[in-house]
Amino acid sequence: PNFRPGLWPDQAAMLAAGREVVAAAQIVKLGAEELFALAGSRDIAAAACARWHPELRLMAVTKGAAGADLISRQSTVSCAGFPVASVDTTAAGDSFMAALLSQCLERDLDGLQPDQMSGMLRRACAAGALATTAKGAMASLPDNAAIGKLLGAEQIVLGTAGRIGQRFYLTTKLIDVARAVDLAAEEIRTPSLEGLVDGLF
Repeated sequence: PNFRPGLWPDQAAMLAAGREVVAAAQIVKLGAEELFALAGSRDIAAAACARWHPELRLMAVTKGAAGADLISRQSTVSCAGFPVASVDTTAAGDSFMAALLSQCLERDLDGLQPDQMSGMLRRACAAGALATTAKGAMASLPDNAAIGKLLGAEQIVLGTAGRIGQRFYLTTKLIDVARAVDLAAEEIRTPSLEGLVDGLF
């Protein structure tokens, strides 16, 4: 469902229609606020559980710039939002869902593992983020090359951060070793009190 409260004079009827749509779906995408309104809970896990039904296989819950969650019968995975220069969010949800559905066609949804779900969700989030970087509902939709480029750039950043972190860890360890050597040398230069007592007797 894609709620437009301004077009519904009766909000209760809008929510009833939304619940009917979710109850008939096998794959559904909801904004977090839409899910909260349908379920009467502001906790995503509890709200998803309240709206879950036996035929539902995947539920995507989008959270704007904060990213999204992807929920199956067995698992829940999350993806943070991609930092982009947003100018228009009109097509973000459509782009997200198109990227998610295209991946669903290539997989056995009943056997999805968490790592597969994470990969699917990251790609969908990347597609949604890219759609906000241009104006319009159609012209802003990214292609596979653009999505892959954003995902590749993210991997480079994460890899660089990991290498920097590793170097920092190794540097601190080397500093710790140097300090230990200095302390050992100090021990050698300054006999302990016990050693002095033993020397007197």
